[in-house]
Amino acid sequence: MSKSGIDMDTSDFAAVLKTAQLELSPERITELAPEAIATLSMVRAVSEVSLGETTPQTAFNASWE
Repeated sequence: MSKSGIDMDTSDFAAVLKTAQLELSPERITELAPEAIATLSMVRAVSEVSLGETTPQTAFNASWE
């Protein structure tokens, strides 16, 4: 695993774009890959956090009186 927390390189990013049918020039892929990989790493880090149950701040009161 890389220091960014996700094991991905520019060719992997290009494969993701191809799968998503997003056509970009090789130069643009090379330019965007580091930021996209960093963003995916942050998403992975946040998705691993267990939030648990949260009680609502307010409760809905259905009475009309």
